[in-house]
Amino acid sequence: MITIFGSKNCYGCIKSKQLLEIAQLEHEIIYVENDPEQFRTTFPGEGKIPQIIWEGEHIGGYLELAEKVNETLENELKQSGESND
Repeated sequence: MITIFGSKNCYGCIKSKQLLEIAQLEHEIIYVENDPEQFRTTFPGEGKIPQIIWEGEHIGGYLELAEKVNETLENELKQSGESND
């Protein structure tokens, strides 16, 4: 599961959500404006959004998410290529 901590009006948050939808990866969004205390507790000292948790690990923001999605999709392609051999 991938969790995006973001805002409805944040460009990077919107891009993160769209990327995960296109890649068909299961995710949820927690809007920080609805629960700012949860954001501060989960990411003490972080002031920027989005902040993303990938399978329980804090990976960073949009750029880190894009790298992780690319790795995941490449691995899936390799595995499907191996099974077709």
